[in-house]
Amino acid sequence: MMACHSGQDSGEQGMRSAYGLVASSLLVGVLAALLSALVLARPWGTSIDIGGLYDHPYLRNFHGGEYSREHQTDFRWTRPTASLVLPGAGPPAPLTLRVHGDTPGHRVSLDGGGGALPVVLRSGWQRVSLLPRANWWSGDVRVQVTAPPQVNALDERVRGVVLSRVVLNGRGGYPPQGRRCWWG
Repeated sequence: MMACHSGQDSGEQGMRSAYGLVASSLLVGVLAALLSALVLARPWGTSIDIGGLYDHPYLRNFHGGEYSREHQTDFRWTRPTASLVLPGAGPPAPLTLRVHGDTPGHRVSLDGGGGALPVVLRSGWQRVSLLPRANWWSGDVRVQVTAPPQVNALDERVRGVVLSRVVLNGRGGYPPQGRRCWWG
């Protein structure tokens, strides 16, 4: 004798299958979110070799890239007023600039959004650090570099100061403040 199955049994089986699929998808989604959070929460760091091949998008009002055989490094001269733009850098993170002082006592002003920071350079390469403020909405960091114009009889350009490297050490997991409000 053949048993007769009603449509109810197959409907219940279909519902169980659908619930199982939803539960599995939810579990995969939660695991993916947790893994993403772990990656985003890690501190990060990046550097830009000024005068190298890929520095141009971050620089405003700089002269062309050069190479110093004496110092074995790429670099660029700023104009008397120049700026660095670091898109999406996020909340305050230490920024370090590698600059060269041609003469002792050369003065430079750095403004990362919190007011001008006067710096007196000594001769040679040195690192200068500051804590710039990021744009509230985009997280972009802009650092204004101002230096008295230097004129050299052998070089017609009006120059400010020499930069060879920018290092930014960011904190992980924090979107810009404005985007946090937008996302809820």
